[in-house]
Amino acid sequence: MSKRTFARRRRGFTLVELLVVIGIIALLISVLLPALSRARDNANRVACLSNLRQLSMAFLMYVNQNKGHYPSASPFEPAPYGRPRRPDDWLFWQPNPPRDINQSAIAPYVGTKDDSFRALLRCPSDDWQSRVGKSPTSYPYSYDMSTYFDDLWNPINYAQVRHPSEKIFLVEEDERTINDGFWAVGAWSDARKTHWTPGPDWLSIRHDRKRKLPDTVPQAGSPIPNPDRQGNAAFCDGHAEYVARSYAHDPHHADPKY
Repeated sequence: MSKRTFARRRRGFTLVELLVVIGIIALLISVLLPALSRARDNANRVACLSNLRQLSMAFLMYVNQNKGHYPSASPFEPAPYGRPRRPDDWLFWQPNPPRDINQSAIAPYVGTKDDSFRALLRCPSDDWQSRVGKSPTSYPYSYDMSTYFDDLWNPINYAQVRHPSEKIFLVEEDERTINDGFWAVGAWSDARKTHWTPGPDWLSIRHDRKRKLPDTVPQAGSPIPNPDRQGNAAFCDGHAEYVARSYAHDPHHADPKY
Protein backbone atom coordinates (compact mmCIF):
# COMPACT_ATOMS: atom_id res chain seq x y z
CA MET A 1 0.00 0.00 0.00
CA SER A 2 1.40 3.38 -0.96
CA LYS A 3 1.89 6.17 1.60
CA ARG A 4 -0.52 8.35 -0.42
CA THR A 5 -3.31 5.75 -0.20
CA PHE A 6 -2.74 5.26 3.54
CA ALA A 7 -2.88 9.00 4.18
CA ARG A 8 -6.07 9.33 2.15
CA ARG A 9 -7.77 6.58 4.15
CA ARG A 10 -6.86 8.16 7.48
CA ARG A 11 -8.26 11.55 6.57
CA GLY A 12 -11.07 12.53 9.03
CA PHE A 13 -14.20 14.62 8.51
CA THR A 14 -13.78 18.20 7.50
CA LEU A 15 -15.38 20.96 9.59
CA VAL A 16 -18.08 21.44 6.95
CA GLU A 17 -18.94 17.74 6.99
CA LEU A 18 -19.17 17.72 10.78
CA LEU A 19 -21.45 20.75 10.73
CA VAL A 20 -23.70 19.07 8.16
CA VAL A 21 -23.95 15.90 10.29
CA ILE A 22 -24.71 17.92 13.43
CA GLY A 23 -27.36 19.87 11.53
CA ILE A 24 -29.03 16.69 10.32
CA ILE A 25 -29.04 15.25 13.86
CA ALA A 26 -30.52 18.47 15.26
CA LEU A 27 -33.21 18.43 12.56
CA LEU A 28 -34.11 14.83 13.34
CA ILE A 29 -34.32 15.59 17.06
CA SER A 30 -36.59 18.60 16.44
CA VAL A 31 -38.88 16.39 14.34
CA LEU A 32 -38.91 13.40 16.68
CA LEU A 33 -39.18 15.10 20.10
CA PRO A 34 -42.79 16.33 19.70
CA ALA A 35 -43.82 12.88 18.49
CA LEU A 36 -42.06 11.24 21.43
CA SER A 37 -43.68 13.71 23.81
CA ARG A 38 -47.13 12.96 22.41
CA ALA A 39 -46.48 9.22 22.66
CA ARG A 40 -45.42 9.60 26.30
CA ASP A 41 -48.47 11.73 27.11
CA ASN A 42 -50.78 9.20 25.46
CA ALA A 43 -49.12 6.35 27.38
CA ASN A 44 -49.58 8.23 30.67
CA ARG A 45 -53.23 8.93 29.85
CA VAL A 46 -53.87 5.25 29.16
CA ALA A 47 -52.03 4.22 32.34
CA CYS A 48 -54.07 6.73 34.35
CA LEU A 49 -57.30 5.43 32.80
CA SER A 50 -56.23 1.90 33.70
CA ASN A 51 -55.69 2.98 37.32
CA LEU A 52 -59.21 4.38 37.50
CA ARG A 53 -60.62 1.26 35.88
CA GLN A 54 -58.97 -0.96 38.52
CA LEU A 55 -60.13 1.30 41.35
CA SER A 56 -63.70 1.39 40.02
CA MET A 57 -63.80 -2.41 39.92
CA ALA A 58 -62.55 -2.50 43.52
CA PHE A 59 -65.36 -0.10 44.49
CA LEU A 60 -67.90 -2.34 42.77
CA MET A 61 -66.70 -5.36 44.72
CA TYR A 62 -66.90 -3.36 47.95
CA VAL A 63 -70.45 -2.21 47.12
CA ASN A 64 -71.53 -5.76 46.26
CA GLN A 65 -70.30 -7.04 49.63
CA ASN A 66 -71.73 -4.15 51.66
CA LYS A 67 -75.40 -4.26 50.70
CA GLY A 68 -75.00 -1.65 47.96
CA HIS A 69 -73.45 1.02 50.19
CA TYR A 70 -70.46 3.12 49.14
CA PRO A 71 -67.54 3.83 51.48
CA SER A 72 -66.79 7.27 52.92
CA ALA A 73 -65.28 9.71 50.41
CA SER A 74 -62.15 10.36 52.48
CA PRO A 75 -62.36 14.12 53.19
CA PHE A 76 -59.59 15.97 54.99
CA GLU A 77 -60.18 16.38 58.68
CA PRO A 78 -60.95 18.41 60.66
CA ALA A 79 -63.50 18.25 57.87
CA PRO A 80 -65.04 21.51 56.67
CA TYR A 81 -68.31 19.67 56.07
CA GLY A 82 -68.57 18.29 59.59
CA ARG A 83 -67.65 14.78 58.48
CA PRO A 84 -65.80 12.80 61.15
CA ARG A 85 -63.22 10.11 60.52
CA ARG A 86 -65.01 6.91 59.60
CA PRO A 87 -63.91 3.27 59.57
CA ASP A 88 -65.28 2.84 56.02
CA ASP A 89 -63.04 5.60 54.58
CA TRP A 90 -62.14 4.56 51.03
CA LEU A 91 -58.51 5.71 51.32
CA PHE A 92 -57.30 6.19 54.92
CA TRP A 93 -54.80 8.86 53.87
CA GLN A 94 -55.41 11.62 56.46
CA PRO A 95 -52.48 12.96 58.51
CA ASN A 96 -52.26 14.08 62.15
CA PRO A 97 -52.17 11.35 63.29
CA PRO A 98 -51.44 9.46 60.07
CA ARG A 99 -53.72 6.63 59.02
CA ASP A 100 -52.55 3.36 57.50
CA ILE A 101 -53.51 3.29 53.83
CA ASN A 102 -53.68 -0.50 53.96
CA GLN A 103 -56.79 -0.05 56.13
CA SER A 104 -58.57 1.57 53.16
CA ALA A 105 -62.08 0.23 52.63
CA ILE A 106 -61.21 -0.86 49.08
CA ALA A 107 -57.69 -2.17 49.84
CA PRO A 108 -58.85 -5.80 50.19
CA TYR A 109 -60.31 -5.66 46.67
CA VAL A 110 -57.31 -4.08 44.92
CA GLY A 111 -54.88 -6.96 45.35
CA THR A 112 -51.89 -4.75 46.24
CA LYS A 113 -50.68 -2.91 49.32
CA ASP A 114 -48.16 -0.32 50.47
CA ASP A 115 -46.16 1.26 47.61
CA SER A 116 -47.95 -0.75 44.92
CA PHE A 117 -51.32 0.49 46.19
CA ARG A 118 -50.00 4.07 46.35
CA ALA A 119 -48.77 3.83 42.75
CA LEU A 120 -52.26 2.78 41.66
CA LEU A 121 -53.62 5.98 43.21
CA ARG A 122 -51.32 8.26 41.20
CA CYS A 123 -51.44 9.37 37.59
CA PRO A 124 -47.98 9.08 35.95
CA SER A 125 -48.34 12.69 34.75
CA ASP A 126 -49.25 14.10 38.16
CA ASP A 127 -46.40 15.89 39.95
CA TRP A 128 -47.92 14.98 43.31
CA GLN A 129 -44.65 15.49 45.19
CA SER A 130 -44.83 19.23 44.50
CA ARG A 131 -48.02 19.41 46.62
CA VAL A 132 -46.70 17.58 49.66
CA GLY A 133 -45.81 19.91 52.51
CA LYS A 134 -47.35 23.02 50.92
CA SER A 135 -50.68 22.86 52.78
CA PRO A 136 -52.15 21.18 55.85
CA THR A 137 -53.76 18.56 53.63
CA SER A 138 -50.84 17.74 51.29
CA TYR A 139 -52.92 15.16 49.43
CA PRO A 140 -50.38 12.86 47.74
CA TYR A 141 -52.70 11.12 45.25
CA SER A 142 -54.45 11.95 41.96
CA TYR A 143 -57.99 10.59 42.34
CA ASP A 144 -60.98 11.32 44.53
CA MET A 145 -64.56 10.23 45.08
CA SER A 146 -67.66 12.31 44.42
CA THR A 147 -69.40 13.91 47.38
CA TYR A 148 -72.74 12.69 46.01
CA PHE A 149 -71.86 9.12 46.94
CA ASP A 150 -70.99 10.03 50.54
CA ASP A 151 -74.14 11.53 51.96
CA LEU A 152 -73.61 11.23 55.70
CA TRP A 153 -77.26 11.88 56.53
CA ASN A 154 -78.87 10.08 53.60
CA PRO A 155 -76.47 7.38 52.37
CA ILE A 156 -76.60 6.44 48.70
CA ASN A 157 -77.31 2.85 47.81
CA TYR A 158 -76.21 1.44 44.47
CA ALA A 159 -79.82 0.52 43.74
CA GLN A 160 -80.68 4.23 43.85
CA VAL A 161 -78.20 5.16 41.12
CA ARG A 162 -80.00 5.96 37.90
CA HIS A 163 -78.21 4.88 34.71
CA PRO A 164 -74.97 3.69 36.39
CA SER A 165 -73.07 3.65 33.09
CA GLU A 166 -73.58 7.43 32.86
CA LYS A 167 -72.85 8.42 36.47
CA ILE A 168 -69.31 9.46 37.47
CA PHE A 169 -68.17 8.72 41.00
CA LEU A 170 -64.35 8.79 40.77
CA VAL A 171 -62.17 11.29 38.89
CA GLU A 172 -58.67 12.53 38.29
CA GLU A 173 -58.96 15.98 39.85
CA ASP A 174 -57.16 19.14 38.75
CA GLU A 175 -53.82 19.40 40.52
CA ARG A 176 -54.60 22.95 41.69
CA THR A 177 -57.84 22.08 43.44
CA ILE A 178 -57.22 18.58 44.77
CA ASN A 179 -56.67 18.56 48.53
CA ASP A 180 -58.29 15.33 49.73
CA GLY A 181 -60.08 12.21 48.52
CA PHE A 182 -63.41 14.06 48.40
CA TRP A 183 -64.58 15.51 45.05
CA ALA A 184 -66.86 18.53 45.66
CA VAL A 185 -68.23 18.42 42.13
CA GLY A 186 -71.10 20.89 42.45
CA ALA A 187 -74.52 21.60 43.90
CA TRP A 188 -77.99 22.76 43.01
CA SER A 189 -78.17 26.49 43.76
CA ASP A 190 -81.93 26.56 44.33
CA ALA A 191 -84.53 24.34 45.95
CA ARG A 192 -86.35 23.73 42.65
CA LYS A 193 -83.19 22.30 41.09
CA THR A 194 -83.31 24.53 38.05
CA HIS A 195 -79.77 25.94 38.21
CA TRP A 196 -76.55 23.98 38.58
CA THR A 197 -73.55 25.60 40.26
CA PRO A 198 -70.22 23.87 39.64
CA GLY A 199 -68.31 23.11 42.82
CA PRO A 200 -64.74 24.13 43.66
CA ASP A 201 -63.13 20.84 42.54
CA TRP A 202 -62.41 20.46 38.84
CA LEU A 203 -61.78 17.54 36.52
CA SER A 204 -58.12 17.50 35.49
CA ILE A 205 -57.45 18.02 31.78
CA ARG A 206 -53.66 17.62 31.99
CA HIS A 207 -53.72 14.91 29.31
CA ASP A 208 -55.48 17.08 26.72
CA ARG A 209 -52.92 18.87 24.55
CA LYS A 210 -55.66 21.07 23.03
CA ARG A 211 -56.52 22.78 26.30
CA LYS A 212 -56.26 26.57 26.33
CA LEU A 213 -53.78 28.02 28.77
CA PRO A 214 -53.92 29.48 31.29
CA ASP A 215 -56.65 27.14 32.50
CA THR A 216 -57.96 29.47 35.18
CA VAL A 217 -59.70 27.90 38.16
CA PRO A 218 -62.98 29.86 38.43
CA GLN A 219 -65.21 30.77 41.32
CA ALA A 220 -68.23 28.53 41.83
CA GLY A 221 -71.04 29.56 39.52
CA SER A 222 -68.84 31.08 36.81
CA PRO A 223 -68.50 29.44 33.36
CA ILE A 224 -66.55 26.21 33.14
CA PRO A 225 -63.08 26.85 31.63
CA ASN A 226 -62.00 24.60 28.77
CA PRO A 227 -65.44 22.91 28.77
CA ASP A 228 -64.68 20.69 25.77
CA ARG A 229 -61.26 19.53 26.92
CA GLN A 230 -61.06 16.06 28.40
CA GLY A 231 -59.91 14.15 31.46
CA ASN A 232 -60.18 10.71 33.04
CA ALA A 233 -63.18 9.56 35.08
CA ALA A 234 -64.67 6.29 36.38
CA PHE A 235 -68.36 5.35 36.26
CA CYS A 236 -70.65 3.43 38.59
CA ASP A 237 -70.84 0.40 36.32
CA GLY A 238 -67.07 -0.12 36.63
CA HIS A 239 -65.81 1.34 33.36
CA ALA A 240 -63.47 4.33 32.98
CA GLU A 241 -63.56 6.88 30.19
CA TYR A 242 -61.88 10.00 28.79
CA VAL A 243 -64.63 12.65 29.05
CA ALA A 244 -65.10 16.39 28.54
CA ARG A 245 -64.97 18.61 31.60
CA SER A 246 -68.47 19.92 30.85
CA TYR A 247 -69.70 16.30 30.78
CA ALA A 248 -68.17 15.47 34.16
CA HIS A 249 -69.62 18.60 35.80
CA ASP A 250 -73.10 18.15 34.33
CA PRO A 251 -75.72 17.06 36.93
CA HIS A 252 -76.90 14.37 34.47
CA HIS A 253 -73.56 12.63 35.06
CA ALA A 254 -72.62 13.83 38.55
CA ASP A 255 -75.82 13.40 40.58
CA PRO A 256 -76.57 9.66 40.99
CA LYS A 257 -80.29 10.28 41.50
CA TYR A 258 -80.72 12.67 38.59
